[in-house]
Amino acid sequence: MARHRGVLKSLATAVRRSLLCVCWSAAGALSTPDDMLACDSGEDFQLLGAIEGPTETTTCSWQPVEGAVFLPGYATGKPLAAGSLNTAKVHCEVLGDDCAGITLQPCRSNSVLLYSLRAEGWPEISPQGEISWLKRCGSAEVEVDEVGAIPAAPGAAGCGEESFAGLQQATEEFYTSGVVNVNLLINMGTVLRAAAASGWHQLAATCAPGVLQTLLLRQEERLFVDREEQVGLEDIYQDILHKILHEGDDPSASILAETPSWPLQHGYQRVRELRRRSGDPHTQTVDFVLCFCSVARSPGGGYPLVEDELGWLAEVLAPQAARYRSHTRIFVKEKCGDAAAPGFEELLSQTLQHFAHVVQVHLVEDALRADDATAYLDHLSGPFYDDLADWTFFLHADAPEHVHPFRLLEEVLSAARQGALDANFPFLYLSHNYLDLGTSVHTWDNFASPKLWRRLFSSSLAPPREAVKGYCCVQFLVPRNRALLRPKEWYANAFAYFASESSYFDLFPHGHFVTWQDLTCRAPAQLWMPWWHVVFGEELACPERHQDPRLPLFIQLRSIPPDRIQCC
Repeated sequence: MARHRGVLKSLATAVRRSLLCVCWSAAGALSTPDDMLACDSGEDFQLLGAIEGPTETTTCSWQPVEGAVFLPGYATGKPLAAGSLNTAKVHCEVLGDDCAGITLQPCRSNSVLLYSLRAEGWPEISPQGEISWLKRCGSAEVEVDEVGAIPAAPGAAGCGEESFAGLQQATEEFYTSGVVNVNLLINMGTVLRAAAASGWHQLAATCAPGVLQTLLLRQEERLFVDREEQVGLEDIYQDILHKILHEGDDPSASILAETPSWPLQHGYQRVRELRRRSGDPHTQTVDFVLCFCSVARSPGGGYPLVEDELGWLAEVLAPQAARYRSHTRIFVKEKCGDAAAPGFEELLSQTLQHFAHVVQVHLVEDALRADDATAYLDHLSGPFYDDLADWTFFLHADAPEHVHPFRLLEEVLSAARQGALDANFPFLYLSHNYLDLGTSVHTWDNFASPKLWRRLFSSSLAPPREAVKGYCCVQFLVPRNRALLRPKEWYANAFAYFASESSYFDLFPHGHFVTWQDLTCRAPAQLWMPWWHVVFGEELACPERHQDPRLPLFIQLRSIPPDRIQCC
């Protein structure tokens, strides 16, 4: 069992940090387990989790403070923080007058963001780009804009600046084509950074139409993943519009003269339509199917030991785990279970049950290892074919190695859970490495690949290699309607083929002989890797995510390859 302790320790640590329970005594005293996080600010933060059971809290409103500001002092005099804004708000309300608000601050040394509970309600300028919210209980909101400054009247004199002019053109192109371009990413980012530094209202004094356009784009992006933030942005949008109409004739006249050249009406209609199409978050079910090996192993040839662990999954599923647990299932497809220590699967299952109402650890046996091919096909050809979730994530246990940026996975999950992905949402690769088989050396074999294609799809022909394009490394999301495009029998036949020696014997002209290289690379599964999208109804050439108009703005923005971005 010793060789498996690293896996369980990593997972258990993630679970403890994610689900840390904070209990309140009748006197209101705070008591938590000893779980601390050191931040690069020099403080050790006590991590707060969800409050279980009833709490005597007041319903307060929360006012975002514009600009990069922090609130001084820590509530109760010690660093307290939560991993989500909602959890921090609940704790701040319970603390009453001891907590005036919340500041979101980065702990870069640990690559985490903390929502810290603050004592004083007067914002100060933050050199670190922090964001704050003021608690308003029983009092009207106060207009606070960048450390209490009175917001300037909206204007349009700066709309000719490079960032605003570039934003205008890139937005028009995006609304026309449905495809994000790099200029939109760059110019939108420039405006967002300026708003973070000076405040939305102050920036609107420079170019109100450009600020309104950015707010519409940001709403469209955040609507899928953070409804609370989207509502806050909508409030700012409406407030700036109100000021344009009611604060002075001259500024309003210049703005109204500039406005027709901006696609504001198009952006507003897009956001409105997306809100209308949003589904019921309580009806969306999500499954995770994970290709997993519980044994530290090396493929040989001098390669180092590799040990799968699922701590990242605990961290991904932790936000609002109690809310979504009844709609989440986890299926761990064990590929090395014959060598696992007794009891390991039970321990893994018990640990993951914090996040899913069904956790199944199942050994998938292959005559010769086929890894993700048989792991995924085992799920699709088994009893759950008739009970597929609305959304199924098919992932490796080392998914963070393949999904860059990893927030793409987190945000797609959030959107799926909230019902923000509609019925027309396509099959989605999540990996970052796009493959053009016309130029890729290792994912097409001129003998084996056409033969495998004809075998799987019962076809007399196979496409030329240059016609097939997809993503590496088989991490993807499948809507239920796409999985059901093929009958259960198709998946069962494909599973039987990959799980047998035939998949090796048929594809490589050596007779009944398998080379070490082919076995180490799981060659049949490797050759199939960039075709999975065809199984689920996509065209041969799957488009790159940032060039796919079917995908929401937030997915396109997260998917622009870094080498395509040419800026400062």
